[in-house]
Amino acid sequence: MPAIRLCLFGPVQLLVRDGATERPLPVQPKPLALLVHLALDGAGGGPVRRDVLLAGFWPDLDDARARAALRQALFHLRRVVGTSALPVRPDDSVALAPGSIGCDAIAFDMAIARDAPAEALALYRAPLLDGYHVDGVSPELDQW
Repeated sequence: MPAIRLCLFGPVQLLVRDGATERPLPVQPKPLALLVHLALDGAGGGPVRRDVLLAGFWPDLDDARARAALRQALFHLRRVVGTSALPVRPDDSVALAPGSIGCDAIAFDMAIARDAPAEALALYRAPLLDGYHVDGVSPELDQW
């Protein structure tokens, strides 16, 4: 089980396990939203194209400034979760390394697929992304 866990049922939290305890990791709102997007849209390690991320997260910036903002967000995330969780890719995409970060929503889907409703129910604490909002994203991403 990964030492870092992304909790998406209820309040969004990024937690790290230190021995027997868990503590929240400090992460800025937009990089956290980017991590959520990568975890859910890129489930299973699938890459997400950078131009898709730029249009969703920095719709009001020109291409150069949006790319700089994405690089800055990825730098911040790599400092928080480690470079192995968000490896640099040779193509124009971004992806989480498979198995690098645990996610309750992904584990929930996997439990449902395995026909393990008790396990899925134990993971469900509240609605997905309950009350979660990030300023400055596209209306489509906000609706997503």
